Amino acid sequence: MCIRDRYSPHILKKKFVNKVVNKYNEVIGSSEEWKEMGRCRCDDNSTEHFTTENGSIYTPKYHIVCDKCQISEGDEVKVYSDDGSYRGGGKVYNAPKCNYLGYMSIYV
Repeated sequence: MCIRDRYSPHILKKKFVNKVVNKYNEVIGSSEEWKEMGRCRCDDNSTEHFTTENGSIYTPKYHIVCDKCQISEGDEVKVYSDDGSYRGGGKVYNAPKCNYLGYMSIYV
């Protein structure tokens, strides 16, 4: 096992929804696809709390660290182990990106 695999033992996937529209721009069908976004580390989270805009407190279930990618708040993600087993996932609550470093944290 190389050192990168020790620090990123999981695979991150993001849900993309493809909408089919007619000439009037009305949605007549859709399909979803899960695309691999890269390697990551998914840890259980029980200590980090966030306060929402309306004042309620939210405790994410997972903290995911990965290379910077096109994931933002509201996206749906899944994390798998190398053997294909499901590790965790859900809707992204917070996805801060580092300014100078090439990684980001995702709270699900």
